[in-house]
Amino acid sequence: MRFSELNGVEEYYNTHLFIDWHACFEFGLQQLLEWKEWITKQKDDTELWKTVPEDQKKAIERTMLDLETYSFKKPCDDKNNIRAIRNNLSKYNWNLVVGIYDYDGHIGILNGRMAKEKGHMKDLLKVTENQKDREREIRIGEEEKKKRFGVF
Repeated sequence: MRFSELNGVEEYYNTHLFIDWHACFEFGLQQLLEWKEWITKQKDDTELWKTVPEDQKKAIERTMLDLETYSFKKPCDDKNNIRAIRNNLSKYNWNLVVGIYDYDGHIGILNGRMAKEKGHMKDLLKVTENQKDREREIRIGEEEKKKRFGVF
C-alpha cells in the first residue's frame, strides 16, 4: 500500500514511523560499523590485543559474526537485512531496537488499514462463523455415532 492511499492521521503516523525506523536503523548500523573499525584497529596492535581477556575476544568474534549477517550492499529495508537486525544485531544497539519497534508499528498500521478497507476482517469473521457450524456438525455426527454403534 502506498502512503497516498492513506487518509489524514494514518498518513501522518505512517510517514513518521517510516522516517523513524529508517533513521534508527541507519544510525544504529553506523555506530556498529564505527565499533567494528575501532576493534579492527585494536586487533592490529598485537601488544594491546594480547591484553584482552579470552572471554572478551570470544564475545567480540560473536559480534563480528553477527555483523556479517547484514549486507551493507543492500538497503536497510531489504527483508533479509531487517531479519538480520531483528535476529542478530538489535542486541548490540538500542537504536536498532527502537527501529524494530517503529518498523513493527508501521507495518501494523498498514496491515490494519488493508484489513479494514479490503474486508479482511469480514472474511475472518465469515471463516470463524463457518468453523462454528462445522463444530456443530461434528458434535451431531458424534451423537449419531453413539446411537448407531453404542460406543463411547
